[in-house]
Amino acid sequence: MAGLVTQAQRAAAISVVGFGAAALVAYYAANYTLDTTVTTFTLTDAVDVTSGSGVATCEIGLTSTDPILDAGCTIESPTGRTLSHQSTNFTGTTTNGTWTVDIPIPQNEEQATWFIQRVFARDTAGPTEKLSLTGAEMVAYADILGGTGGGGEVIQADIEIAITSTTGDTVGPVISATGLTPSSIYQVFGGTLSCENTLTDANGIKDTGCSTSEVTCSSTALSGGVWKCDLPILPGAAAGSTPVTAFARDNIGNRSRYVDNGTFTVATAGLTYSYAQSLQTLDAGLPLGLDTDASGNAWYIGEFSRTIVKIANADLAVTRVTVPINGNLYTSGGTPTTQTILAEKLVVASDGMVWFTQGGCHLCGATDISHSRVGRYNPTLASFQMYNLPGLRNEATGLFVDESRGAGNSWIWVLEAGFESTTAVEAAPHSGTIIAFRPDLAAWDNAMTLGGWSGLDAELCDGTGGNTTPDDGCFQRFQLPVTATSVGARWPSHVVADTNGDIWFANFWGTSIARLVPSTEVVTIYPAHEPRSAFGAGSGTWDIAISPDGSRVVFSEYGDGDIGSFDWSRRDDSACLSRDAGGKNPCITEIAVVDPTWKNTHDIAYDGCGSLWFNTGIERGPPAGTEYSTLGFIRPDWSGAVLLEPTDFTPDPNPDADVSYHGIAFDSTNGNIWSAQGPTTNAAKVGLGRWVPVSADCTP
Repeated sequence: MAGLVTQAQRAAAISVVGFGAAALVAYYAANYTLDTTVTTFTLTDAVDVTSGSGVATCEIGLTSTDPILDAGCTIESPTGRTLSHQSTNFTGTTTNGTWTVDIPIPQNEEQATWFIQRVFARDTAGPTEKLSLTGAEMVAYADILGGTGGGGEVIQADIEIAITSTTGDTVGPVISATGLTPSSIYQVFGGTLSCENTLTDANGIKDTGCSTSEVTCSSTALSGGVWKCDLPILPGAAAGSTPVTAFARDNIGNRSRYVDNGTFTVATAGLTYSYAQSLQTLDAGLPLGLDTDASGNAWYIGEFSRTIVKIANADLAVTRVTVPINGNLYTSGGTPTTQTILAEKLVVASDGMVWFTQGGCHLCGATDISHSRVGRYNPTLASFQMYNLPGLRNEATGLFVDESRGAGNSWIWVLEAGFESTTAVEAAPHSGTIIAFRPDLAAWDNAMTLGGWSGLDAELCDGTGGNTTPDDGCFQRFQLPVTATSVGARWPSHVVADTNGDIWFANFWGTSIARLVPSTEVVTIYPAHEPRSAFGAGSGTWDIAISPDGSRVVFSEYGDGDIGSFDWSRRDDSACLSRDAGGKNPCITEIAVVDPTWKNTHDIAYDGCGSLWFNTGIERGPPAGTEYSTLGFIRPDWSGAVLLEPTDFTPDPNPDADVSYHGIAFDSTNGNIWSAQGPTTNAAKVGLGRWVPVSADCTP
């Protein structure tokens, strides 16, 4: 195989290989020789492209010890446009002949004096590489020309072709105005740069566009004399100011460029992180169910507790409120207690009311008595309104406030994990239920005694007296299908609604998500991918959300450390109901964001840019000093995940402690990110992350 051609060898080739007044620079990586005695390189003197296409002819004389497969020629315009073609047409023999290459010239091509940029050929015995034009880097010749033989190329800088028009017009469009929007884009998010050109030309505009050193866009779309195209700026693009070039072509092929089209900036953005600390004494609990109110304040509920906490946006001041209990919620080992064993979700409604769940749990044991209830806290009046759910051992977990029905008509949707739930009208155990009620009509009572639980069954929507839906003031319970497999509606965890009013929920023990159509009471199970971890509850599908454009149902997988996306448009596709032979659901895309050996993913929340934020936790005994918890986000186009550096964004990181994030929320009023951290020590931290510069619409 021929070696790389050095700069000295190239310089020597200019004097050695010549042809009249036209100097040839030869780059050879094959064992053939350009025959300078057989013929000259020629091109058609001129091509008129006004009324149709034309052809420029390039003739190449070659000799070789091995048969030549084909030869080709590339011509280039002053603005850098290239046209290239290769041919097997020759006279003579394959080892000593002249190859004729006809280069098609499209109608309305650029009018200018073009020149031969390169000549190339391949033989049957040479190496499979050739030298690039720009340096001594070897590139795969077969990749460029589609062949497997050897190849070489030569440069001819002096032979020219004139592409003209009978109209005599050789002036390109006049670019009278240009514009770039926005002027800056965050490096961490990426975005779209809109380029607008205002153009005039007597022959009409064929197309126009803009380009940077990395990307180009073009457009034929005209609106009010302005042509517009969008340049995609990917996350992680080089920071700093980038010049943009505008270009245009008229209908007879004349081109123009405007190199001073302005600049835009890829801006770096930092996340400043401050936090408030809430002691886990007095039944405070790990922070879960993080949400924000209209003033940007954060609220959370303490897991395994009866405490809700407010963190002020202005100064991170902590306000704790203890939920009153007038009686007992469950017994543990026969001993009555006033502490709920499960509190998983908190939601702040648009009217400022704070909704939360409190539920018993199968951890209590089948013989113990437990209740679940949904609470509403009014921050203005500092008052509670408690809705006691019918049934025993309901295990209320996820909660969704459905405000789509209009002011005063909201429905509250509650998931009941219910491994051991019972009511007077159904047997136990079952896999879980969903309850819906309308808080302005349903019965509420802040008192609860263990002996009165069975009387609540009268509040169920059973058709008696016309009570069929929550609009009748009753609690409607939707029974989820029982499953004996590891996939199904097992311990439903969190819930959300789409724009159709369908209810979507994750199944923690069922490695799946599911959809309930309330009008038909039909539940459809969509299995997630086969679990990739040894977690005891499958992949542990946990939190769930709908993308801002409604196209995705997204979810976290606690056990697998993944974030999943279900294609909402395929919700009625039977192919989505099972996994394929490879253990994948064809309707689901999953991104592995952490190593499930040590870490998990917990809550998710969309920001104003369309990025899906998530947090990670540590458990299952990571090696000391090796793992951190952190935050991250999935890019809006679902092209990948970004994990933020723990040392920059995690308050007081300690790799030796079991520090995990359990809640995350986005404040739409100012673009801030809230996150909740629950260490194994006696302090819970709720952090406020502020992008600097701060912008709720993702622009610097």
